[in-house]
Amino acid sequence: MPPCRPRVIAVTGAGGFLGGAVLAAWQNHPQISSIRALFCRKSQVPEGLSEKVDVHVGDLSRPEVAEHLVDGAESVLHFANRGFPLDPVAVPGDTLIQNIAISSSLLEAISKNPQQHLVLASSGGAIYKPLSPRRPFVETDPVEYRTPYALCKLSIENLVQHYSLKRGISATILRLTNPFGPGQLGRSRQGFVGVAFEKILSSEKMPIWGDLSTSKDFIYVDDVILALEACTFRQSPLNGIYNLGTETATSLAEALATIEKVTGKRFLSESMPQRSGDAPWTVVNTAKFRDHSGWKPTLDFEQACRMMWEHLISMGVDRKSSAA
Repeated sequence: MPPCRPRVIAVTGAGGFLGGAVLAAWQNHPQISSIRALFCRKSQVPEGLSEKVDVHVGDLSRPEVAEHLVDGAESVLHFANRGFPLDPVAVPGDTLIQNIAISSSLLEAISKNPQQHLVLASSGGAIYKPLSPRRPFVETDPVEYRTPYALCKLSIENLVQHYSLKRGISATILRLTNPFGPGQLGRSRQGFVGVAFEKILSSEKMPIWGDLSTSKDFIYVDDVILALEACTFRQSPLNGIYNLGTETATSLAEALATIEKVTGKRFLSESMPQRSGDAPWTVVNTAKFRDHSGWKPTLDFEQACRMMWEHLISMGVDRKSSAA
């Protein structure tokens, strides 16, 4: 990574899984002078943040909140999002309107600061149209709006590209596939692996929706952080759409077996009907991002699960679950 002067970073969705991971990893980063972290609610703000973290609390859809957040920042990492991949949404348009309002407000604020660079966290696991025969998806493959979540992600991607074309915004769109890590525990609607660790720790039944042969491209949060560094700490902006994953298909059966192996515990499972919108195979090709950024994943799925388990043990989670 080439040396550069310390910079100011803005982070939306700082109370979420990825936003929180960025704060934890970067709050003492030598190449950052300040992180402006936006939380929806004051109750989301964790204790023990470093002096580099400038806490903002507010509604990003309000122009004054967005402008105050990004003013003077050189890079903006956009994680704020309403809804989860397979949420049952009664009125999908309501969720879309909320997400468009959030991102529009942010993009308007950024467009007034032409030297800023935006990194958008999008989805590589929810948007691609199934292929036959199967192969890792590339960025130019057809997409489909099969869930409200996909509708929101693709709409925001299109909005960012519009601002890039018409207003000159510099932006990296990262299509992430199934990121996981310790920060997912307690977020029961987010992430198969996080839910699996939570259930095995509490000896509760793990719901299996549909077929255990369903395969996903799981990426550990530490590798996501390295990818974000490759986008953020650059001499020249990295613009365009990029897949981010490991290019490895791991079935749900393999994932559960691996978690049992690293924890030494056994799952109690519960079969559930297939959910509308579930894709049987979501693996992405990351050649474009690797070639343009120099990034590559450092951990395979078992190594990542071991790291997650070791971290949970160090935090005393295993002992707490055993005593419960």
